[in-house]
Amino acid sequence: MNKKIPYFIVDPGGNTTAIVPGVFNAVRRKKIALNILRINKEVEQVGFWMPARSKKTVAHLEMAGGEFCGNATRALASLINKKDPFFLETSGLSEPIKVEASRKRSSIFVPLNAFRMKEDLCSLPGITHLLNSTKVGVWVRDIGTLYDETACASGTAALAYRCWYLQGVRKLKIRQPSGAIFKTEVKGNILKIEAPIRGLKKRDLLLTA
Repeated sequence: MNKKIPYFIVDPGGNTTAIVPGVFNAVRRKKIALNILRINKEVEQVGFWMPARSKKTVAHLEMAGGEFCGNATRALASLINKKDPFFLETSGLSEPIKVEASRKRSSIFVPLNAFRMKEDLCSLPGITHLLNSTKVGVWVRDIGTLYDETACASGTAALAYRCWYLQGVRKLKIRQPSGAIFKTEVKGNILKIEAPIRGLKKRDLLLTA
């Protein structure tokens, strides 16, 4: 039996992301994700747009590999596109994350206590970044994908956190491999990452059950 599964492709300033609405088990998510990645060569990752578990949040984002992803969170926020700030649940984080979004820009607000620094390593729940000048591919263990990402919001957050933690720098503009500029600001106990949304398309996946 064949089934059409609708999904959205969003370019959050690089790191093009597919967002799939619906609830699927882990095996099904992996199959859907790998099919989308095979068909759409520009897509670097896949997240699943699921119903919120709490009344205080708008939706739940589950990445195909179970990790936290800042750009996928921004992509989903832009799809939802509410006038006022709102909260999303995401894989990799135990607490909801605040977002602001329009169709052209979106921001995430990450608590500073979510970061851990040890020498050149900066960790967020579910993902760790080595901060040096070497180009590094991002490997997602659970679905076996490896990409030299064209942008990385969590990597940008890690760099901004390190600059604040070591040097007291509160505002940065960080150019991504895609050329997009991501703006960061530390205010109070929150790190804000703001960046453009450069495109949005809707497609269908024909999946054999």
